[in-house]
This record gives sequence, structure tokens and C-alpha cells, in this order.
Amino acid sequence: MGIYCPIRVCLPERWGPIGERDAALRPDVPVCERCRPERCEHYDCMDKLEPERVAAAVRERV
Repeated sequence: MGIYCPIRVCLPERWGPIGERDAALRPDVPVCERCRPERCEHYDCMDKLEPERVAAAVRERV
């Protein structure tokens, strides 16, 4: 199980878990180059990753 921000260099396609029961979650926002509060309308993106979604992914794999 991995939780990832949408910054291009941190994407799960590069760093994600590997395995049959893996899961890689990230907020449903566009991929960006870096976190910059003054330039990003999705700066609070990690707050948009709902705990219920994370819990459901964990339950599916336990």
C-alpha cells in the first residue's frame, strides 16, 4: 500500500509498490511538477485524498 502525491517525480508508476495485492493511491488532481502554494490551485491535494478511500483499499487487501 502506498500513498503518493501528484508530483511527477513521485508518481507510483515510478516508485509504487510491486506485487499481486499492491495498491497505489493518490489524489484525483492533475499531475504537477512541484508543490508551490502561490502557483498551484490544487495545493491542498493531499487533503482531498479521503480517509474512507484509503481505508477501503486497506480492507480489500487484508
